[in-house]
This record gives sequence, C-alpha cells and structure tokens, in this order.
Amino acid sequence: MHLRLGDLVVEISNQETRRLRKDILIYIAADQLNRVSMPVSQQKGESMILDLIRLNLQAAKLSITKSAFYPAAELLRKGIDLMQSLKENSVFNRKRRSARWYGHHDLWLDL
Repeated sequence: MHLRLGDLVVEISNQETRRLRKDILIYIAADQLNRVSMPVSQQKGESMILDLIRLNLQAAKLSITKSAFYPAAELLRKGIDLMQSLKENSVFNRKRRSARWYGHHDLWLDL
C-alpha cells in the first residue's frame, strides 16, 4: 500500500507546477516510500532504491531550507542506510570492502 501511494504521489508531484504543493508532495512521497519494507523495494530493483535515495536527499534539502533539521537528519540517515544495504547486497561488495563507494560517488557525498 505504501509503495503504491508513494509512487502515485511522486507521479503527481512531477505534474504539479505550484512550488508549495510540490514541496509537500515530496515529503509525503518520501515518507510513504520509506515505510515500504526492504524486501519489497529490493524486488523492484536497484533503480527504485536509487530513486528513493535521491527523493530522501531532495526532501532533506527542502527540510534544511525550512530549518527543519531533525527531519532532514532522519531523511539523510534513511538514504545512507539504503545506500549501505544496496551495496552490501552487491556481488562487488563481497570482493572489496570499499564497494559502497563504487559508483554513485556524488550521491554518497551529498548524503
């Protein structure tokens, strides 16, 4: 349910033109998609997880502009957790300890 709702909110936010509504929709989408259990999000693949990480980062940046630092920290923490889980499950990670830095360097640094 959270996955479907989150996907719908992302779709609506991409179509919405008014800035205030778009900000609120980004928060709602990040919240709903963060509530999806990990096995479900892993079934959708790496691209869905990366999209969720980017959405968390976007929502965190919006929170910081509104001086909402605690929610921003939670969103960034969730993004980092997702990045770590993504790289822990990769074949590359079994070969090298620094695998989490393999690919998506800019995303890691932003988080």
